[in-house]
Amino acid sequence: MNTSNSSSKIAVWNTGRWYTEVGQVIAAVEVEGGVIFIDVSRMIDGFVVATPERIARDGVQRVAMWGYDTGAPTAGGGYKYNYTHVPREQRDVLSELSRAASAFIAQLPQREVRS
Repeated sequence: MNTSNSSSKIAVWNTGRWYTEVGQVIAAVEVEGGVIFIDVSRMIDGFVVATPERIARDGVQRVAMWGYDTGAPTAGGGYKYNYTHVPREQRDVLSELSRAASAFIAQLPQREVRS
């Protein structure tokens, strides 16, 4: 997989959910077979299977959030999410996403933390 041009396609956003002082920051990028995302606020990453047509129609952010936020209860009482582990051959993308998310966070105003 060629990741040299992936930084131009990286989407970084704040969901507005308050998991940290700056919210919940997620970065995602389209790769072969779907979308890789990293939630740097909760230290979760994953791979959402999606066709190029769906990604073009819905966008990287919407596809990543669909995979992250939806799923179904399992018979054993657990929960199955609509994302899987990032394929080993594509793990180098996570570093790129993490750097993009860190740069995004650095530009956000910090909330005042009260004790």
